[in-house]
Amino acid sequence: MAAAEKLEYPYTGGVTASRSSATRDAQKEALRINDMKTTERGSGIGLCDICQQRALVRRLARDHDHSNGKWRGQLCARCNMGLGHFKDKPKRLRRAAEYLDFWKMLHNGDTDCTFDEYACRVS
Repeated sequence: MAAAEKLEYPYTGGVTASRSSATRDAQKEALRINDMKTTERGSGIGLCDICQQRALVRRLARDHDHSNGKWRGQLCARCNMGLGHFKDKPKRLRRAAEYLDFWKMLHNGDTDCTFDEYACRVS
């Protein structure tokens, strides 16, 4: 068998993967163990860790930390893409939630301030 081809993934900070069968087998085993841990953590098989909905179109994605390649959990396509669009930054996600809360309050007549004033109050 030829030497394993090495690939470097730019989003994992230099983490490399091998296409050798031994590595693929080890990766599959790690994913199986991770699935069991994810299930034990609470969401259950087939449920997204964020929205707690079953994946309707595609199977759940195995979410990972882009800085180190470590698995975090299982997400539906929408939640997985949502995290990606927010660059996995909790501060951006919190501000987006504040934005939605602000406009809901404004439309209900519960506030008369600007979004920045509201965001400063709740942060």
